[in-house]
Amino acid sequence: MKKSTKKKIIVVLGVFVGVGLIVWFGIFRKVGRFDTLQAVPVDAVFKVNIVSVNSVHEQLHRNFIWKSLKNYPYFEEYHSNLQYVDSLAKTYPKLKRILTDRPVTISCHQVGLNKYDFLYVCDLGKLNVIQVFETLLLKLVQDDEIKIKTIKDPNGEIREIRWADWRFFFTIKDNLLIGSSSHALVARSLARCKTSKEVQEVVVSGDIMLDLDHQQLGKWVTSVMEDSAVADEFSLLKNTRLMMQLNDKSLRFVGETRPDPNKYSLLDVVSFLEGGSSNLETIAVENTAAYVSFCFPSFKEAENLLLENYKVNDLQSYTEMKRSLDRLNKFLNIDVLEVFTSWIGGEVAIIKPRLENDQKADHIVLAIRSKEIHLAKDQMAYLAEQIQWRTPIRERVMEFNGHTIHYFRLKGFFQLFFGGMFERFERPYYTFLGDYVVFSNSPAPLAKMIKEYVLGNTLENDEKHMRLKGQLGSRKNVFGYVQTPNTYEYLYDSFKAGSQESLEKNRGAFLSFETIGFSLSKERGVFETQIIANYNDKAPEEYRMRELNRQFENQINKIEAGFYYPVIPDSIAVSDQGYYECESEQAIFKGALKNGEPDGVWYVFNVAGKLLGQLPYGDGKIDGVAPFFYENGDLLAQVTYKNGLIAGYKEFFLDGTLRAEIAYRKGVRHGTAKFYYNTGHLFCEGRYKKGRQTGKWRYYKVTGEKLD
Repeated sequence: MKKSTKKKIIVVLGVFVGVGLIVWFGIFRKVGRFDTLQAVPVDAVFKVNIVSVNSVHEQLHRNFIWKSLKNYPYFEEYHSNLQYVDSLAKTYPKLKRILTDRPVTISCHQVGLNKYDFLYVCDLGKLNVIQVFETLLLKLVQDDEIKIKTIKDPNGEIREIRWADWRFFFTIKDNLLIGSSSHALVARSLARCKTSKEVQEVVVSGDIMLDLDHQQLGKWVTSVMEDSAVADEFSLLKNTRLMMQLNDKSLRFVGETRPDPNKYSLLDVVSFLEGGSSNLETIAVENTAAYVSFCFPSFKEAENLLLENYKVNDLQSYTEMKRSLDRLNKFLNIDVLEVFTSWIGGEVAIIKPRLENDQKADHIVLAIRSKEIHLAKDQMAYLAEQIQWRTPIRERVMEFNGHTIHYFRLKGFFQLFFGGMFERFERPYYTFLGDYVVFSNSPAPLAKMIKEYVLGNTLENDEKHMRLKGQLGSRKNVFGYVQTPNTYEYLYDSFKAGSQESLEKNRGAFLSFETIGFSLSKERGVFETQIIANYNDKAPEEYRMRELNRQFENQINKIEAGFYYPVIPDSIAVSDQGYYECESEQAIFKGALKNGEPDGVWYVFNVAGKLLGQLPYGDGKIDGVAPFFYENGDLLAQVTYKNGLIAGYKEFFLDGTLRAEIAYRKGVRHGTAKFYYNTGHLFCEGRYKKGRQTGKWRYYKVTGEKLD
């Protein structure tokens, strides 16, 4: 549709509403029969109730966030429409006065297979008949190409406005003006009015109220995302009502959320308990994409409720769980549940790490805070000892940066006890960080967490995270945190092809809400709810720079994370074996042993058998220059080691051009770092201090000009 045609439509619709309002305001008495929410069909994904359109309009005009977002395609059209409304208001001064304090509800509904549309309901306040309004409207469009026709409906009459391929349907029901681009949606709204004769009083303390139906929201998510399992997580809640508060630095929503009593989950359990505090930031690292933390006074209370709810809500599953645990207890001759839960403190959290180049999208982390970490270590060691004693399989362990990564071999235990939310922890790996026992379905995220934890790159040292946590307050039942730059790749990959294009066009708008936090607190059978989205208009550019750095740092990150280092089991180390081969998820290792430790040159291959690197060992430690290779055999990187620690790093493009050079001290990045274009020109330069970027980094165009 041409832009001039679009403007024309908006102006005609604006005049249509304006003239109708003037007629009703000046001539007819107020009926006030319906509230706008009563015209909304019950299957709305969400409803936005605006108490005063004019008030919201004025706020948006002054708001910094709105001004910044207007340049993105998704918001550009809304901003353009507001400008037309302003122009219309200047042309018709009475219209602006009439529109002041008009309540409007906007809702979203499914209108077909994976198709959704909006319904608009406005309370006009005064109405008995509509003949005068229709006459004036017809005069406005009689010399134009706009056509209006009446469609009979069992519950009233619906008008269709048509201009070329554009169609809009509206009807008037007593004091309400109802419109949508979907005829079926307007008809459903009329039918809803017939069953909602009592005026529904809605208490609103802000200009904008948002209602979410989580079951319908789950269906919508399924329509735009490939992974339909996400809908199950939304359906753990029933509905949410929030009031929006807008300022120049953040969007803030406050209200209440009702859990679904028919859904068995840990969320349902914490709704019966007092809240607690979260210390997850002490071990969650800066590459965290998102986390959800469940807090309670003590796990014993949560455990009793969990088992009781399990028994009441799903007796069959509970019976199967009890039978499985009884068999396991008999086989191991211990109370597995008692041993495992005896050390659990007041927090259980799920962490989603950022999607790295070598990481699978399904990698996930479970962090459980202990009452006392030594108790947790003792009990987990005792459990592993009992399993090992009664099975022929030895415990698999990996040593990394002074931490041991263990393998937990009780298949399905977490799903069995905690429910479907934990089904991805089939046979997890685990380690100990701070006061937490940290599990994952792969050793790779644990190795990354250990590395960043040792360097101090945790959310505890992230100013933006700590500020957001302070805004949410302490002692909640549930805390949630999202770093949008770290979640974008997950989101993009999860969307269906048709939705990906729209998301990519508006990526900057999404990234600008850099950190999002939420909290749920038990209060009289519901959760008091807070959602805060902090805005940073510079975040998209900062994200772009970080992504460029990540591309350059990917290889050294893998080396530092230990993906290329062999792990010698105790059973081999104590033997007199002189040669050993082993395999991890990422690589195959082959080399000689001396006194149970690697000796000489060890060869590292990928799972397809291509040589990835050569590690020169002496006295059990890497010492000297270790080359790493592309799959075609060309040199990828040279890493200098001294007594087992990295002392220097160089990386190359396929043609041999220098790609990166990084200084090291005591095994961590420390000093000057430079990254280059494949032309040999400098891309960026800066400094590391104790493994972290420090000071101002300078970026350059390929022509040598400095980037702002």
